[in-house]
Amino acid sequence: MDTTNEDKTAAAVLKYANDHLGGVGGRPAELVVCETKGTPAGARECGSKFVREDVVAVVSSSVGEPGPLIKQLNSAKIPFTANLAANEAALKGEDVFIFGNPLSVFATPAQYGKEKGATNAALVVIDVPGSAGPAKTPAPLLFGNAGAKTDPVLIAPGTADMTPQIRAALNKKPDIWYVPGDPNFCSSAAKAFQTLNVTENILMDGRCIGEDPAAALPGIDKMKFVTGFTTDPKDEDYILLRAILDKYADGLETDVYAETAFRGTLSLITGINAGKPAEVTAENVTKALREAPATNYPLSAGTTFQCNGKQVPKAISPNICSTGGLIASSDADGTLKDFKAVDAKDLYVMPKK
Repeated sequence: MDTTNEDKTAAAVLKYANDHLGGVGGRPAELVVCETKGTPAGARECGSKFVREDVVAVVSSSVGEPGPLIKQLNSAKIPFTANLAANEAALKGEDVFIFGNPLSVFATPAQYGKEKGATNAALVVIDVPGSAGPAKTPAPLLFGNAGAKTDPVLIAPGTADMTPQIRAALNKKPDIWYVPGDPNFCSSAAKAFQTLNVTENILMDGRCIGEDPAAALPGIDKMKFVTGFTTDPKDEDYILLRAILDKYADGLETDVYAETAFRGTLSLITGINAGKPAEVTAENVTKALREAPATNYPLSAGTTFQCNGKQVPKAISPNICSTGGLIASSDADGTLKDFKAVDAKDLYVMPKK
């Protein structure tokens, strides 16, 4: 997996900030890069490097094993920030700030269903712990707070034809469908929907769109997609991203790695600057991020982030800084359009004991 564009984009955003935003906290900033390689050992090595280099903050697009890294950073009171992170170490760790909303994968469709008056949601998920677990919790909490009961439609890995499972779910009369997954999984679900003439109120994960959307997802232009960020070329943030890459990264091609690095790096910089630290130290950066007012979350169609620990209940996570998500429509060729910001803040309420 080539993630080179992450490093190049982060460096470009920092150059832009030094030239146009007064740097970080009023001072020019430098970038220190380290790759964890997705392993605990790599995360520990990066943590040690950042401590030795005396960095004031760490930002990641999405790190797979943040626990050892966060532990190392905590020893030097260096804040860890991420565009997105969803494991326990990030959700519950100290001095951690998650700019996006890792729970939006369920909160956004739940809020969309609420706006449509849905009371019965069918969640079509692959039957493996990483997918079936969240479909059983926290999805019922979020959809329940939106006024809808959930019925997980669990699909065994490798199932080529989901028609029997979708037919059985139809008997329970769902008024909204949601399919999170990869292109192959979503394609099987879409073909089952077509076979059974299910054409309305279908929500798909934005990651469902693969190489040949029209063939893989019949009826794609009638579906809605839950996505993390906008790719609308007319969006102000997208125009800024493109301008930054053109000027500071030799016209680097925009891809998901560039987009997520742009969001995470720019969020860190604007968050710190909004908090107005008196001096740029690790502890002051942490304080600035906690005290900063609501700040634009790039590529989110106007959604903001605020890392005051109050966006969602502390029982869920004190580190999530946003409650927003996006819903988009699609052309027949899989080009997403008509991005709409969806704020699910009211759904983050713990059940009464």
